[in-house]
Amino acid sequence: MFSLAMSIAQAAAEPGFNIKSSTELSSDGRFKLSWKLPENSQIELQQASKKAPEEYKTIYQGFDLSTVITGFSNGQYHYRARLIKQTGQASNWSPVITIDVQHHSLSKALIFFGIGLIVFLSTLLLIVLGNKKHQHGFNNG
Repeated sequence: MFSLAMSIAQAAAEPGFNIKSSTELSSDGRFKLSWKLPENSQIELQQASKKAPEEYKTIYQGFDLSTVITGFSNGQYHYRARLIKQTGQASNWSPVITIDVQHHSLSKALIFFGIGLIVFLSTLLLIVLGNKKHQHGFNNG
């Protein structure tokens, strides 16, 4: 009985277990979450758009050491994780990490597009003019 209580306490305590993010602010809706796993343990990763416990949904459970999250719209997303031992015992939840997703504004995206268009058209013009000059040189030679 004592050893069972002790192993439950060890599973619940997992000192220093946490998840890390590649960024706190994502401008493209993409980021990477990572963690370290002890032997014979897997992770249960949960996500919520609000910090309320009833809002969290499990999005991954397994043995991977990271995951890439993509495709999110503007907003705040909260993540927490816990270890699950081979025996089925689960640790306490890790501290919550919050990721803000704020995509580039439409005006900034249009400016990037405009700059790209100018570079493309300039390159095209140089190729066409260079080709005409090169062909004209062959006709005179």
